[in-house]
Amino acid sequence: MSCSGCAGRIYRALSQYDGVIRSSVDYKNRNVSVKFDEQKISGNKIKEIINTIGFEVIQNVEN
Repeated sequence: MSCSGCAGRIYRALSQYDGVIRSSVDYKNRNVSVKFDEQKISGNKIKEIINTIGFEVIQNVEN
């Protein structure tokens, strides 16, 4: 992730999924934080969403 456009792309992709309560994307620090409902979406699914749009998740997604 190298620009605010990349951050916006990740944010919009995550926002479309039921169970994502809140997400924050900081392109300067290359950091994505996601609060989610484990009953509706898994951390692995969030990682998959980010990977599908062309970004690599370095660390596991945690609740």
